Order: sequence, then structure tokens, then C-alpha cells
Amino acid sequence: MNPFDQAWALLKAPYDIDGEVRDVLYQGGKEGNPDTGYWPMSYDEALEYALMGSDVNASSMRGGIPQIRVAPETEQMHHLDSDPETTMVGIARNLPHEIQSREKTAKDVEQLLADYEEDPDYYEEMRGFLDTSGGRFSTDERIAHIKEQLSRLRESTRDSQ
Repeated sequence: MNPFDQAWALLKAPYDIDGEVRDVLYQGGKEGNPDTGYWPMSYDEALEYALMGSDVNASSMRGGIPQIRVAPETEQMHHLDSDPETTMVGIARNLPHEIQSREKTAKDVEQLLADYEEDPDYYEEMRGFLDTSGGRFSTDERIAHIKEQLSRLRESTRDSQ
């Protein structure tokens, strides 16, 4: 990328988290829950939080129907504080956002599940499950939980049609 392209990309990226800029941010949660204010820079991380929850000391993984909020590209610059526990998460309440469709979320959970089942050891090294509420559980328990969440998501998608 040449210097002009880099500068243009920076100008178009409306979300600044301590100098890291992104054009879109994501938040993983549960349907019906309010905006948490935590916006991971990675879609995959948001999906993991939507499935598992964020409390590493929790006695269970997140229940309910997983939901992804998307803070889309915008003309307005938003400066977010960084989460003191991780530099890859911005903190801002009430960012303008949309709710991703259940269908898209289900498709992404299906892919995540297929990748995880194919090679759990590699997947856990590369992904953040251990930083979620799922970190206290075995691989088999996490896979069973993801399957249960996917089932709920598919069922809720059928019910809404």
C-alpha cells in the first residue's frame, strides 16, 4: 500500500482505539441485553464473546441467543478508550450500531464450530476462548455449548420467519 492509500484508509477509519484505527467494530452479546460498551476490533473475538460470555470467573458460559452488534463505517470519528485488560478492545457506550442478522451469525457460528472441531488444539491457541467465560471449561464442553447456542440461534431464526 502506498503512502496515499495508507493516509486515505486512515481518514476513512472512523474508530480510533489508542492509535489503532478500524472502519468497523463489533460487539458480541446476548439478544435482549444492553450495549456493554466493549467493542473488540476483531469480528472473531466478538463472536466468541457472544457465544461464551466475558466473565473468566463465571460458573457457566453465556446462555440465550448470541447476537452481534456492528458499528458500521461512518463519516464521524469516534475515539474510544482502550480496555485496560486488553489493547484490542475499545470502550464506548452508545456507538451508533446495527444488529447483525441471525442468519449471518448462525452461518459464522457454523464455520467457527467446523474449524474448532477440526483441530481444537490449534484453534484454542489461535483464538480467544480461554479469555472468555468458556476458558474454565473443557474443549468438549465448549463444543457442546457452541452446538447448543447454534441450535438456539437456528430455532429463533425459524420462529421469526
